[in-house]
Amino acid sequence: MHNLPNKKIVRRYRIAALFVLMKWLLFTIGIPLSCYGLAMGKRDLVHYAIGCFALAGLLSLGHWAVGARARCPLCFVPSFSHQQQSKSRKALSFLGSYRFFVALGVLFMGWFHCPYCGEDTAMQARQKNSR
Repeated sequence: MHNLPNKKIVRRYRIAALFVLMKWLLFTIGIPLSCYGLAMGKRDLVHYAIGCFALAGLLSLGHWAVGARARCPLCFVPSFSHQQQSKSRKALSFLGSYRFFVALGVLFMGWFHCPYCGEDTAMQARQKNSR
């Protein structure tokens, strides 16, 4: 299992994973809320749903900005990006998304499985060699 180069990258991975999960949560709340609001004619619920979608859009921009610099230490490919590269045979997805599986691993397991190189990476910084 590989380690990340420094604590800044560990923090960047955790922030990007949090953005991915919050974006997914806001979309799953916004869709039924907007459908129910439109069906029952409640404008305030539709406004809340629009607010959820707008906040999810802002989180997408934040995820794009932070996640583009969060790279796997072995293959140097951003783990949270939509790269058109081929995935590893060992790549795992959750609910159809490789990024969502990486985000769940980062936040809840303390390691993630890179979808591009297929190697595991621990969410801790490397120890510096002191000579």
